[in-house]
Amino acid sequence: MNRFRIAVAISGCVLLVSVIVLAARADQAANKPAKLQQLYRDREVLAEEAFVATNVAYEAGVVTLDQLLTASNELARAKLDLCKTKDERIGVLKEHVTREKDIEGKIRRLAAANAKGGEAEKVARSGFNRADAEIALEIEQTKKDADR
Repeated sequence: MNRFRIAVAISGCVLLVSVIVLAARADQAANKPAKLQQLYRDREVLAEEAFVATNVAYEAGVVTLDQLLTASNELARAKLDLCKTKDERIGVLKEHVTREKDIEGKIRRLAAANAKGGEAEKVARSGFNRADAEIALEIEQTKKDADR
């Protein structure tokens, strides 16, 4: 009889430990998406801060146009990674196109005034980046409405 009680007690302990371990694993699995989402949100905030700082530095002549365009593209990518629907992606891409048009407009105004920063290479580079953003938007808008 004592052996039976001991066996039952041991079985109960093993079962309890198994349930605790499984619950812990399930909790970890449930937290991974939340943790990943938080990392994406953190990256979006950092990308926004980096773009703003890089834009100010570009206006001051401290960084290059390529650095500004890279910061703009990184911001768009960070925002896109948080999108869950086609409409959200389209909204982010529209913001990106607007941002690229603003940058290109500044460069073209400098070019029209024959000012530093308006060199032909910079006009072409900013135009290319804007066209790239518009292409991404057009592709997203023409995709099937599977996840609207």
